[in-house]
Amino acid sequence: MRNQRFLQGVVLLVLTVSILACNAVSLPRLAASAPGLGTPVANEKWEVTITNPRVEKRLQGSGTTTYTPNSGYTFLLVDAAFRNLDPSQETFISGSTLTLIDSAGEVFENTGSSFGITYSLGSLVTYSNDQGDTLKLTLVFSVNEANIGQEYKFQFLDLPQIPFTVKPK
Repeated sequence: MRNQRFLQGVVLLVLTVSILACNAVSLPRLAASAPGLGTPVANEKWEVTITNPRVEKRLQGSGTTTYTPNSGYTFLLVDAAFRNLDPSQETFISGSTLTLIDSAGEVFENTGSSFGITYSLGSLVTYSNDQGDTLKLTLVFSVNEANIGQEYKFQFLDLPQIPFTVKPK
């Protein structure tokens, strides 16, 4: 009985010292990554990653349709992945929630997209994915041609803005 109590006391002492030692050790914290190209940004409902910004003067639609921007504008394309983190919510995105903001503060709404090699442009854009929680597509914005080369910020709902620059062609 005495040996059992002694062993219980030793075990309790070792556990107490271990807990105190663990609390005293300060483990390094990983620094939060600043939003940028290829770095996911998230809130409780969405995780968004953008990559590969580029400009195009012409986009191929289905069939013989070719899209060209208005004079003084160019198409700015961004590859985006939207991951739905809320299983109670459908993976559905309104194009009006996807914007670019240039360094002068001008806002450009999403005007279309591509899921492959052809593009679809229009004024009322919606995206959904019935097959899973991640939606990947190329987003199209029509922006001032003279402002290419400056910093843009990608905005989706209330997620942190994602800054990036794109080089002129």
